[in-house]
Amino acid sequence: MTIKREVVTNQIFNLIAKKSTFQKKKINSFHKHLNKKDFNEIEFYLKLYKKFLFINKLSLKNGVSSYHEMCTDMFNCHIKFLRSGRYPVQSLNEAKKNVYFNSIKMKSYMVGLAISQFFWETHYKMFKHLQKMILSRKNAKSYLEIGPGHGLFSYFSLGILKSLSNYTAIDISKTSLNLTKNFLKFISKTNFNKISHFVNKDFLKLKEKNKFDLIVCGEVLEHVSDPIRLLKKINVSLEKNGRVFISTCANCPAIDHVNEFFNIDEIEILFKKANFKVISRKILPVEKVSYRMALQKKITVNYSAILEHK
Repeated sequence: MTIKREVVTNQIFNLIAKKSTFQKKKINSFHKHLNKKDFNEIEFYLKLYKKFLFINKLSLKNGVSSYHEMCTDMFNCHIKFLRSGRYPVQSLNEAKKNVYFNSIKMKSYMVGLAISQFFWETHYKMFKHLQKMILSRKNAKSYLEIGPGHGLFSYFSLGILKSLSNYTAIDISKTSLNLTKNFLKFISKTNFNKISHFVNKDFLKLKEKNKFDLIVCGEVLEHVSDPIRLLKKINVSLEKNGRVFISTCANCPAIDHVNEFFNIDEIEILFKKANFKVISRKILPVEKVSYRMALQKKITVNYSAILEHK
């Protein structure tokens, strides 16, 4: 089957392929199943990504270098995990020092991660899962994102939610929060500055009294040492009929992952303890194997869920 990528998508792919045959094969395996609508969507966001890089004084080559750095970091962490049975990073303070409060490393991490949203099958499917929740709640008035990272989820949500009167983004990393702000400059909503709140604090230490119709917490649960406390605080912050999108992973060591999940049951038990019920979920091994086989071989499993109050 011929893969018909659009212009910017193909530019980024070619830069990746030159550096890694493995990444080339993995991306082709994913992209060969996409249709024109998918490629049009991917091209739309990658054109924005190219502008986003320009605003941050980076080129596509810089972005792809960050992507490869992230992939190398993840590979090395996984090797250590397979050898020891433990994640290589054991404390939040270590993650703060080496990643969150290290502006150079954090910027590179987020820039690389943004590419993975469209070149990794599991990340793309989780993004589509988020879209499902947002599209089902177009009339939401309030939106909270915990750990917005590169800002992609916020960008999509703000483009759909025309009735918002409160958009709040909270991140422990000032670098990440600034990247989100820069990405959201592409939004044309005239009242955005009036409804937006960017908070550079630890959500668990924040005395947030507002309640939200929609809460998004993408790739955060594995970064905290007390996930049940985080989930309970999210529950308290959710409106009665609100919805939550959460993504995380199992058997997924990284340079800033301190909370170890070894299967999806461990995650969903926490949801129940925090008084949530799962409305929809995606269980996505990163290799072409069954979920059971992924657990046996300690292959990373990406996971996303849409939740509501019990």
